Amino acid sequence: MGAPVGEQSFIAAATHKLVQKAVDSLEKCKYLNDPQMELLLLRCCTGAPKMTFWQRTCDPNAIKGAIQYFDEKIDEALQHIVGIPVTGRDRATMHLPLSFGGLGIPIAGLSSEAAFVSSVGSSWHLQPGPVARKAFFPARLNLITSGSDIPELAVKDTTSVSPLLNQSDNILY
Repeated sequence: MGAPVGEQSFIAAATHKLVQKAVDSLEKCKYLNDPQMELLLLRCCTGAPKMTFWQRTCDPNAIKGAIQYFDEKIDEALQHIVGIPVTGRDRATMHLPLSFGGLGIPIAGLSSEAAFVSSVGSSWHLQPGPVARKAFFPARLNLITSGSDIPELAVKDTTSVSPLLNQSDNILY
């Protein structure tokens, strides 16, 4: 699988190529004409597992476009499986875990920063240099202040949190 490492423009381009390969797999699954098999492949192989890996290993800002494109294609594949357009609350319900009545395919755009922050944070002691760490602080700050798109959790005043971003450049690696 592999994860691109380097400048944000390189990571964005490389991730887009990887996402396009995954999207090609999604398109090929449509030829099965078996909704159960298509959903199983989407859930276990061609969908969420691939994007989850890239979310954990790549700077969320660098792969934002690829994540949006991937989410759009996942939704198209799910709509093909279900047979009707799915929007609004139905879309949100469809992306819930199986244990909550969903189809078990998460929306990658909602979890990208959390996946990256948890991955970098848990492997901090293994990282020899500042490459992943540099993106860690802005992603963590955005995660803290955004409230994961839940209005009740969003921080209204970010002035108390923004000095953290400036301090991240002064941390010794």
